[in-house]
Amino acid sequence: MKHDGNIDDVGRLLMSIYAHFNHQRITEDTDSCLPVAYHPGFACNLSCEYCYQYVQSESTGQWIKPTSKGSHSVPKNDLSQFIVDRMHQLRKTSVALSFLGGEPLLYLQDIKDTVAAIRNVTSISETHFITNGVLIDNRVIDVLHTMENPSVQITLDGGRNSHDHYRHLANGLGTYDRLLTTIGVLIDSGVSLHVRINATSKSIGEIPGALRDLASYAIAPNMSIDIALIDDTDKFHDSNMNHEIIDEYEHLYFISGYLGFKISPPWMRDGCATCQRQINGLPHGIVLTSSGDLYSCWDSAGQSNMSMGNIHTGYHKGCFERTWVQCGYMSSIPRSQFKQLRIHCLCAAADGRVMAEQRSSRAEQLMNN
Repeated sequence: MKHDGNIDDVGRLLMSIYAHFNHQRITEDTDSCLPVAYHPGFACNLSCEYCYQYVQSESTGQWIKPTSKGSHSVPKNDLSQFIVDRMHQLRKTSVALSFLGGEPLLYLQDIKDTVAAIRNVTSISETHFITNGVLIDNRVIDVLHTMENPSVQITLDGGRNSHDHYRHLANGLGTYDRLLTTIGVLIDSGVSLHVRINATSKSIGEIPGALRDLASYAIAPNMSIDIALIDDTDKFHDSNMNHEIIDEYEHLYFISGYLGFKISPPWMRDGCATCQRQINGLPHGIVLTSSGDLYSCWDSAGQSNMSMGNIHTGYHKGCFERTWVQCGYMSSIPRSQFKQLRIHCLCAAADGRVMAEQRSSRAEQLMNN
């Protein structure tokens, strides 16, 4: 695709057009919200092979995850006071909360206690749960409805076969069909839902099938999707991520647009509001754990050698050059190439939507290729 002008300007224009096309706002008022990513613990009910939280032990060489929960949890009042003090520093008026793990729904009481403590000192604009979705039931949905502007992100790993290979229970049972049911339940509940579909060179061929499995929900006003290339964890690097795979990836956005999904563009690793740096060198947002440890990004949260400080001692500025990272910092795709890929995917999605509205026979041919 050829274009004139600055690629950032082109990207922003396409984002605005596509957001309007999807009847969506691009974002909330991030100028007034302090993004806070909270990890109540790192235990998980699944063991995905390429989980970004795996790190290699220097002593044994084994791949390990951070401990399930810190040796102690700081008082919630201390945690909430640190957040409100940071809000005042940055002249923010509310908190946008994200809950991550591990699997955050294993720590539902901790999350409720954290929300209650923050509510006592400031206002919460939104609450976002990044979960594998397996534990979502009516009890969890009832809790979600007590939260401010709740939203949920769950993940499918490719199509059925790939997903059940990577995301199965301890007894070996896959979770693909279970998540399709959960997606329907969440849509019916009215909770805002985002489905992330992970793509590797091995699983990418299954994703058109996953999109068709989800197609009956495409018109749901409270659901959106994105497709994420996985090549950026310590444990997993996709050496087969070649031009053919990238072309196939762009084509998935065409299919998504044709099927009528509300689509988020590929995630830019320097576009995260939480792990951006302020001019004064401090973080734009807060990433912290139940033990009060501070990190620059949820990709590095829980790794002892990546800690930026603690809520009681503050940020250790001497560690910034050594441990400051942003989302996707291990990706092998150059930033400039990813910017272009992002724009191509948005254009492909828009092309698919237009062709679907025109009942194009050419679109049917492209869908089946």
